[in-house]
Amino acid sequence: MAAILVVVAASGVAAAPDRSDRPARAFITRHQLEAEISEVDEAARVLRLKTNAGRLTLQAARSDTAKFRRGDHVVLDVAIIRHPDPSTLPRLREDPAPLLARRVRGSISSIQRGVGVVWVTTSAGRLALDLPSAAIKSLHAGEELTLDLALRPESEAAALARQNASGRKGGLAGLLFMIFGRPK
Repeated sequence: MAAILVVVAASGVAAAPDRSDRPARAFITRHQLEAEISEVDEAARVLRLKTNAGRLTLQAARSDTAKFRRGDHVVLDVAIIRHPDPSTLPRLREDPAPLLARRVRGSISSIQRGVGVVWVTTSAGRLALDLPSAAIKSLHAGEELTLDLALRPESEAAALARQNASGRKGGLAGLLFMIFGRPK
C-alpha cells in the first residue's frame, strides 16, 4: 500500500536558487507504506525494512529493537520535506507516538516525471516515492531533501486505506496496487 496523506505547498519561500535561478518551492508530502521487518540486529541496534518502495536500514536504540521481530508488518510513515531550513520545522506530535522515528537527509538520485516517481537515496537506503506533479515539477537530480521516517503499528494501515479510498488520485502506484493487490 502506498498512500499520499498530506501535501502542503507554499510558494515564495526564500531558498537557495534551483538550476533555473528561481526560488525553490517548499513543500511537505507525507506517504504511508506497508513494510516488513526483514531483520532485527539487537547487537548492532539496527532494523532492516522491506517495502514496495525500497529497503531501509534504521539505527535504533536497544529498547526500540526489542519492540520488533523478524516478519512483523508495520506502517512506514515517510514525510518528504523540501525547505530551506528543515531543522526549524517542528516535528508532528501524534498520539499515539510512533514506535520509532528518525529524520534523515537524502538526495534525489533519479526522477521519472512521466509517472511521478522520485528516487531518493539516504544513509538508511533508497526509496522510490510517487510525488504530486506540483512538487515534482521543480525537482532536480542531486537536490537534497529531508525525510522524517516513523514506524507505526500495522493496524494504522487499515484506517489509512479507508480514509483515503474516496476522492483520492492514487497515481501509478495506486493503480498497480488496485490491479495486483499486496505482494505476498
